Formats: sequence, C-alpha cells, structure tokens
Amino acid sequence: MGAGQIDSEAARLKFVRECNILNTAPDREFNDLARLAAQLCNTPIALISIVDEDRQWFKAKIGFPLNETPRDDGFFASTILQSDLFVVPDAVTDSRFADHRLVRGEPRVRFYAGAPLVAANGVVLGTLSVLDKLPRDLTTEQGEALRILSRQVVGLLELGRTTSLLAAAIAENQAREKKLQENRELERRLIEWSPDCICVLDLDGHLLTMNFGGMQTMEICDFAQLQNSSWIDLWRDREAARVALEAAKNGDGGRFNGFCPTESGTPKWWDVMVSLIRDSAGKPERLLAVARDVTERRRAVETLRVVTEGTAAATGGDFFRSLVRHLAQALAVRYSFVAECTNEAKNEVSTLAFWTGGDFGENISFPLWGTPCEKVIGGDVCYYPDDLQRLFPEDKGLVDLKAESYMGVPLLGSHGAILGHLVVMDDKPMRMTDRDASILRIFAARAGIELERKHAREALQKSERRLKTLLEINNAIVAKLTRDDLFNAISNALGRVIRFDRLTLSLYDPDLDSLRIVTYAGPYRRDDYTPIGRVLGLGDSPAGWAFLNQKPLLRRNLEKERQTSSDERAFGHGFRALCALPLVVRGKSIGCITVGSLTKNQYSEADAELLMEVANQIAIAVDNMKSYEEITALNATVTATAERRRTLLEINNAMISNLTRETLFHAIAQSIRRVVPFDRMALFLHDAQRDVLRLFVLDSSLPTGQYAVGLEWAAAESHAGWAFRNQQHLVRHDLEKERHYATEDLLLADGVRSLVVVPLIARGVSIGTLNLNSATPNRYAESDALFLQEVANQVALAVENMKAYEEIAGLKARFEAEAVYLQEEIKTEHNFEEIIGQSAPMRQLLRKIEQVAPTEATVLIQGETGTGKELLARAIHDRSRRQDRPLVKVNCGSIPSGLVESELFGHEKGAFTGATQRRTGRFELANSGTIFLDEVTELPIDTQVKLLRVLQEGEFERVGSSQTIKVDVRVIAATNRDLKEVVRSGTFRSDLFYRLNVFPVEVPPLRERKEDIPLLVNFFLSKFAKKLGKEVRGVSQTAMESLTNYNWPGNIRELQNVIERAVVLAAGPIVKVDESMVRSDGSAREPAVDTLENMERNHIVRALNETKWVIHGKRGAAEILGINPSTLRSRMEKLGIKRPGSV
Repeated sequence: MGAGQIDSEAARLKFVRECNILNTAPDREFNDLARLAAQLCNTPIALISIVDEDRQWFKAKIGFPLNETPRDDGFFASTILQSDLFVVPDAVTDSRFADHRLVRGEPRVRFYAGAPLVAANGVVLGTLSVLDKLPRDLTTEQGEALRILSRQVVGLLELGRTTSLLAAAIAENQAREKKLQENRELERRLIEWSPDCICVLDLDGHLLTMNFGGMQTMEICDFAQLQNSSWIDLWRDREAARVALEAAKNGDGGRFNGFCPTESGTPKWWDVMVSLIRDSAGKPERLLAVARDVTERRRAVETLRVVTEGTAAATGGDFFRSLVRHLAQALAVRYSFVAECTNEAKNEVSTLAFWTGGDFGENISFPLWGTPCEKVIGGDVCYYPDDLQRLFPEDKGLVDLKAESYMGVPLLGSHGAILGHLVVMDDKPMRMTDRDASILRIFAARAGIELERKHAREALQKSERRLKTLLEINNAIVAKLTRDDLFNAISNALGRVIRFDRLTLSLYDPDLDSLRIVTYAGPYRRDDYTPIGRVLGLGDSPAGWAFLNQKPLLRRNLEKERQTSSDERAFGHGFRALCALPLVVRGKSIGCITVGSLTKNQYSEADAELLMEVANQIAIAVDNMKSYEEITALNATVTATAERRRTLLEINNAMISNLTRETLFHAIAQSIRRVVPFDRMALFLHDAQRDVLRLFVLDSSLPTGQYAVGLEWAAAESHAGWAFRNQQHLVRHDLEKERHYATEDLLLADGVRSLVVVPLIARGVSIGTLNLNSATPNRYAESDALFLQEVANQVALAVENMKAYEEIAGLKARFEAEAVYLQEEIKTEHNFEEIIGQSAPMRQLLRKIEQVAPTEATVLIQGETGTGKELLARAIHDRSRRQDRPLVKVNCGSIPSGLVESELFGHEKGAFTGATQRRTGRFELANSGTIFLDEVTELPIDTQVKLLRVLQEGEFERVGSSQTIKVDVRVIAATNRDLKEVVRSGTFRSDLFYRLNVFPVEVPPLRERKEDIPLLVNFFLSKFAKKLGKEVRGVSQTAMESLTNYNWPGNIRELQNVIERAVVLAAGPIVKVDESMVRSDGSAREPAVDTLENMERNHIVRALNETKWVIHGKRGAAEILGINPSTLRSRMEKLGIKRPGSV
C-alpha cells in the first residue's frame, strides 16, 4: 500500500490493527518515550494514544488516571486533524475547550500540546501529547523535540506492524506448502484418472457400470448391450479372469494381463486389477475392475522398467540425472538431457542433467533461437529423425555433438505453464514410435512435477531466508545506533538472500538538489566506483530516477539498458545488472539504496519487491537516525558555539590587555587551540612596497627550518597570498593530494598535512593572513574556517591598533630625538646665524654652496679643524628643498667603535646586552632630511660597508632585526684629513670615498682669508658682550694687528676662544688681547688646542660635580649641558673623564 493511497476510515482501521497494538500490555519503549516527552517539555502529564473506531486508547501514560477517552474528545480529536503540532496555551481561556471535562474536572488541564502520529503512508495512528495544570507555551526546541519523539513512536508502531505482517507471511507459506501437497494429490489423480477401463461388478462378476473413458478405449457405443453380462466372458483367458475375481471377493485383490479386442475387433492387451468394494458396515458389496490398455506399453515393458526403477527412489537433482541416464540407455540413444527455462521470456534454458553417452557432461546454458529446442519450449513435441544439422544450421552445438536426430517434449507445471523440456538425441538417424513419444511424455510429466516441486522448495527456502533477513534487519535497526554499523548489518543480512557485488546508500542533499553517497558495502573492492561523497544527479542516475518517482528501477542487462552517466560508469567497472530503490518516509523521498551485480539478469521483479521492503525499513531507520543525529548535532553545536563565543571574548579581552605583539599573539593562540587544534599558527603581514607577506609572529611545535619569523612569500605566488588577494578562506584537507603552490611543498616537507588560511581584513583592505597548520590530514572543516575568519577580523583590528601604537611610539621617539638634536644644535657653541666673510676664497666657497644646495648630490666638505665645516653643512641644508626637515649631525669620531652601528642605524630590543628597548638610529631620524657625518674617516671598516649600502640603495636594517628600512636621506660628510691618503693607508674604503666625493668642497683655513679676521672679531665681540652683559665697542688697533698677523692653527674656533677670553677679562669698552695667546712661534700653537680641550673637560667636570655625577634625568649633567646622555658619555670617554675613586 503506497504513500497517500489510504484515505478511507476502514483502510485506516485495518492499518491500525495490523500494528497489533490495541489493548496490549504496557511497553517499556513507549513508556520511555512518553516519559522523555514529559521531561523535555517540562510537563507532569504525557500520553501516547491510538485512535480506534470509537475511542482514544492510551498505550503509554505519565501522570494520567484514564486508560481511554471517547474518540471525539476535544484535545485529541483536534490533534489528529493537524499536519503538525497542535498547541493550546490556556484551555480555560480557549472557548473550544473551556467546558471540557478534563479542564473542569481532574486533572484540570490548562495547557495542551500534541503531535499527530502519522505513518509513512499518511495514516494517522494517534497522538503524542503533553499536558500541564498551568497555562504556558511551548518553546521552539520543545516543539522540535515533540516532533522527533512522535516519529520515534511511529517507528515503534510500524515495527510492530512489520512483525505482524511477517507472521502473516509465514502463514501464507504454510498455505503454499498445503497447496503443494494438493498438487501431489493432483499428480496421483492424473495418473489414476488416465483413460483406463473402469468397471463395477456385482459379487457374481456381472457388469454393472463402466466409465466413459473406458468405453471409448473399448470402442463400446452402447453399454446397455453388455450390462448384466458376465465380465469373465470378455477375456480370452477366462480362468485368469475368474481367479482374479475370486481373489478380489476374498479381499486379496486379483490382477492379470489379459487379451480383449475392442468392439471393432482391434486387438488390445490390458493390465487388469480387480478389488473388493465394501459397504459402510465393511461387508463385501461389489467388485471394482480396472483395465488399462498396455498394448504399446507391453512392447516397452523393459524400457519402462529400466527407467522407472532407475528413477523411482530419486528426487531433486538426483532424479534428473537418473532420468536422462536411464532414458538414454532404455531408448538406445547417445544423448539425453532435461533443461529448465531461466527467464520470464523463456528464450534461454539451462540443463539440469546432461547424459553424453558414457558419462554426465557439464551443465550448460544456451539461448533457444535457431535450435530445435525453440519450438519445444513453445509447447510442441518435436521429432526430427535425421538430417538435424541441416535443418538447424545456426546451432553450432549440434555440430560439436555430431547430432543427427532429435526428439523433445515440453515439461509442464500443474497449471499448464511450460517449465522446460526433456530431450533425447543421437549421432545417427533415430526411429521413434508413438510409444516412445508417450514414454517421453510420461517422464516429462514426472520431471515437470519434480521440477515444480524443486521450484516450490526453493521458493519456500528463499521466502524463509527473506523473512529471516527482514527480521535481522529489524533487529539491526533497533540495536545499531551508527549509520555505518547499521548499514554493515543490513548488508550482511541481505547478502544471504540476494547476491550483490556493491550495495550503496545515498541521501538527499538539499543544498545541491542531488543525492550524495554516504556509505557502501560489498565484495567489489575498487573504492573509486562509488566513493563516499560522490554526488549523483537526480536526472542522470538510476538512484535519482527512483528518488524522484518513488519507485524501484531495474536494470537487468546494462549491456543493453544504459541510459545515464551513472549507468556508463557502472558498466565500465564491470557491472551488468543493478536495482535502485527509493527511501520514502511519510510520502517524502530522503535517499536511495542501489544494489549492483557483475552478472547480468541477476535481479527479478521479486527481488525488487523484497529490496523495496528492505528499503522501507532502511528509510525509517535512516529517518530515526537523522533525528537522533540532529539532536546530537544540536547539542554539539550549542556547546561548540558557546566555546567559540567564549574564545572570541577571550581574544577581545586579550586585545585590550596586551599591547605587545608577543603577549597578544600568545594569548590568541592559547584561546584558539582549545577550539581549533593546530601544530603551527602563524601571522603574516603584508609589505606593500615589496608586495610580499612577511611572517610576523609564530607559535609552532613543528620543525621550523625555513619557516621562521621574517620569512617572506610573494603575495601572487603562495597559498596564503591567494587568501590575501581574494579575501576568502582557504582549506587544504590533505596536502599530499591538494598542493597548488611551492609554499605548500615547503609546509609538506615540515610535516604539515592539512591547513586553513583566513585573510586579515581591516576596513575592507587585506593586511595579512592568519595561518593554522596541522600534522593530521582532514583536520579542518568549513566551520573551522568560518570561526577563524571571525577571529581574523578581531586580529586584524588588533594588528591595526598595534601598528598604529608602534607607529605613534616610533614617531614620538623620533620627534623626541629630533627635538634633542635640535636642542643640541640650538645650544651648540658654533651657532652662527650666517657665514662671516668677504674674502675671495669665501666668495668662491659660497658660490659652490649656492650651486650644490638645491640638488640632492652628496657633498664632501674638507678642511682643517675649526674652519666651520658644520656651519657650511647647515648652510647647504638651509638652502635645500629639505630645509623643513631636520639636519641630523653625527660626530663619527666621538662614538665608541662598538656603538657606531647602533648609533647610525638603531637597534631592536634585546639585540645586545643592555639593549633594553628599541632605539631609532640617526639615519632613520634624518629620513626626508639631511645627515651630517663629521669626522667620517673615523668610521670602522664594517660600518663603512653599511654606509655605502645606504648611499647606494637607501636601505638598512636595525641591529638585531631582519626587517629592511627604506630611507630618503641626503648625506653631507666632513673630514679634516686627506681622504686620498687615508684610502691609500687602507683604513677607508675607496668605493665609499668615490661615493662621498660627488661634490667636494674645500674650506679655506683662516690664515688664507686674513681680510675676514676683522669681521669675525667684531662678530664674536658682539656675541660674547651680549652673553656676558658687558658694554664693548671693539679691540685696540694693536690687538687687531696681532690678531690679523697670527697664523691661527686652530682657525675660527681658536679665534672664538681668544675673543671670548678677552671679553671676559675686559675692564672697559676697548678689549685687549692676551699677546701670549697670539704669538706665532711653534710653542704657542699646541697649548691653544690643549686649552680648548681643557676648557671642554673643565666645563663637563663642573656639571658632573653639580649633579653628583648623575648623567640621566631632569637633574642630570646631560640635561644641564643640553646634550644627549650618550653624547655626554662619548665625550667623557674621549676626554678621559672618570668619577673620582673609580678604577
């Protein structure tokens, strides 16, 4: 009975009674389901009711006093009319139920919710209901749980119905066995009621009656002439007839073979048997005489004896073997065989036994077309005495057997159906009489009955096996909880009754509107035939056709019946027959099972019927299992969602509380690991200038190898780059099979088998990727990628904030450093507002400065100590396009050799002992500005190499970092030494010299520009007078001459010191100069330089004494002197200043 076909009440009641559930004892399974419904819906009352003809009978009840209610009871009657849940939040306020006896009286129901119990064919069996004494409503989760439990109840009910139907089927088999016995009785009747002459005699032997068949055989037209005549007188051997008659009268029975011609005179021999007929009291009443025409048989007695004796005790296969052997021997022919039809079309047969003259041959199967057997199976007795091969030239088997003659008789069943045929053949001409044909018919009849008995026995055994299989499948459905366990159990049970090489289960995928293979079984070993996960199109597969039409589809012979790509694939794997069965639950297709065989014509309509019964049971089991899996998955989803939301909250908190990249990344990794396991987690950030993804931070338990912080991958040539560019997640389930980039080869070499990459997206722009690697294949699913994308969105925000924080911190440090340098410049003692001089060398020098300043060319300033090289560097900077950016000055000779590289290029935190924080180098501070490298010849050789790279490429790395920093800096270098000589000595690189010597500027010493000395004297007098608060108008003429004539080895710096000393000592407006300081002998020159160093040393020592030798801080010596602490330390080291008492 198909889905939707039961629409009458009588049919519904019949279906309910087939469930065999009414008035049965309480059942634990039903009670458990009712109790579970009460628990899930939080109600005190739960009922499972079955709708009978005039009542609602409760199979299970929790907290309810009644065993049944009238069928038209309001709550339950309303529920069975629904297609889904029926809910009454408050019965008291609902006019339909306010006066209901269960509302007004006990148990005073206020709330009711019920689900109809609808069977797979649409029959409403009853309800699953929950009731409460308090008004309330049903949550979505409780409603779904009630639906699932109602399907569980229906499953139990239909299981009971199936069991009941199985019992009925067994009874039907028993009836079939009885019918078989009746067929045997019919066999006896057929033999007994042959056209024999049957006469009834009185005890004296007078004829009373004769059967019509006997009269025909005796050719008697009018029995009245013979009635009451002596039966003994009919026989030539009257004595034999009399003896037989007397023996029968004595109760022994008499028998003889006698001669009696027919009425027309035809001679006939008869086999006669006389027996006694008793009345109801057991007294002799009459005699029965049966005479059988044995005229022809008499001549074949020996033949019949041989065949009959040979087959009398045999049954089944032994009977057929004995029959063909004895038949061939009795008829003196070489070949004899008996065969049965193997298909419904009756165009092919298989031999059951084949006698080949000296022994049995192998049984064979062959098509009938073109053979002498074709017409025999059509119902004819065929006889070909000779020339057989010429008559049937298409039958090559006749040539192999050298057959010349043939006779065949059909085998008939009890209802006249042709089952097969019996054949004798010879390799010489064969003369067969009607007697011989009769012998063949007799034994063909016996063979037909035996073959029918064989079929019945096989059908009974097959039916028993099928019933046992259905019962095993039922038990498996109850006992097996997992899909694979259930399918294996079904496969094992089904394989005992139906042969298959592959059994496949596919379920409907609504997202693809296709079937997807979920599991398979069978002896066919190639996994690529029906791999798990393969999608089957609904319009391009037998399974799809069965799914859409809700009917079985049979492909008996794929050599001729291929219609879809799935058929072609099956044929290519060697399959020759298949059957697809839909899985239908409550009128809806949910999937399909497909059985396939490597043998054609393997499956019949009967097989399809059995498989359809199995499919119906599987459908219920799969539906129940899906419900169970849905509940389990729902619980797992709720748990996983909560855990993932908690992880996202932890990551958010980590972003707030962790400002450094190391602590933040560690906190994020720890949070993610609980939800999505990994063996390596990495964060890549994009370098826009080079278009690469650079490994920023790493958490890994795998070997690092090349996979270390600083690793760079081209954005266009890596798997991470694909996710970055497409702003989509990327999942690789198994790297051994799914690699597309060279970067994935690197991961596989490290032991990575699966990975997931999600892009870091901030304000719609990709800034990097978050990468998780695992050494386990198939570790990551789409759900993991979606969750990690949420994490990545937070991480992207954190990275943006951190980069902003680091950029602000770097800018702050840079601006602070620039401010210090600017402050140092402002406070420097060489702060000339303008270059002083009108001499020809100075005018020539200034013209060069005007020419080179607007360009970006590197300038090399050469001149003696104190000639104002730094002032010229500032003049060049102030007249360049970089004048708004800082001029960073570096005295290369004052920096300890071990700190030169750090001072120029900066260092990372922890780069060396004492590097407690990151330091921004002078070149980085001078970015977009100018750097002045004084005493450049004092740089160590290794630092010269890095300086050359900066000059050529405009890039460098901080000490302790692999990250390249690009800068735009104009370089002005200065030296008081002969650079060519220094290059020749090997302490200065020639390539660096050529790179610096782009635009050399020679600063003339003061002795070569004496006409500028008066201008300089007046400038310094004005400067120091204002500084010291004195009224000074000039120097004496004698002093000016002395100053002009002096050779000035210390150049302008020495002149400045002399004038400052003179202003300090001046007692009036005219300043006098200490003549001892401007004497031109050699002994006076050297002390002038020493005096300058002494002045600087004394000045620093005084500041240190005032601060008690504290260098750093607001009250430190560096603050008082207005210089950087590191600069102060360098000067102390150069001047040999040490704290008193220190070693």
